[in-house]
Amino acid sequence: MYFSGGLNRNKRKIARNEYEATLLEIEKSELDFLSNQKEQINNYNYAVHTYDLMERGYELACRQYQLAVQKFALGKISVYELTSTRQEQYTAMQDYYTAMESLYVNYYNLRHLSLYDFVRKQSLEELLVP
Repeated sequence: MYFSGGLNRNKRKIARNEYEATLLEIEKSELDFLSNQKEQINNYNYAVHTYDLMERGYELACRQYQLAVQKFALGKISVYELTSTRQEQYTAMQDYYTAMESLYVNYYNLRHLSLYDFVRKQSLEELLVP
């Protein structure tokens, strides 16, 4: 009987330690989740700004190319300069499409993480359950 009380006390202490360890794991998981949410929001905001910049850059490159075509027609620039301007426009277009892709990927990651449709302004659960 004497040893039984000591074993039960040790089992209670072990159970208490496991309980506290589980509470710490839960708290850490919640902090990780919040940190991940903030990171996804920052990524999305960065993607929006990058998209805006790349869109303006692409529009500028298109205008520069149109001007180069006009100058080439007048004989004011060489084929090399025209080709160079076309390459710059193509590079700007690729950057613009990459920024667009990044924006949509980050948007849908954020939507998936939050389970919220920002366009319809409702929970994704409401969309799935009639």
